[in-house]
Amino acid sequence: MGFFDSEIVQEEAKHLFHDYQSLMQLGGDYGKFDREGKKSSSSRWKQ
Repeated sequence: MGFFDSEIVQEEAKHLFHDYQSLMQLGGDYGKFDREGKKSSSSRWKQ
């Protein structure tokens, strides 16, 4: 049984990929925010 055959590793990989896709979408949308929207988003990321 290889490392990547582990069910736990596969689940973690799915979660990481989902998080990556969400962050990439958010990053793409960030440029569309107005000044206050950018401030709000930045403060939420810091939490």
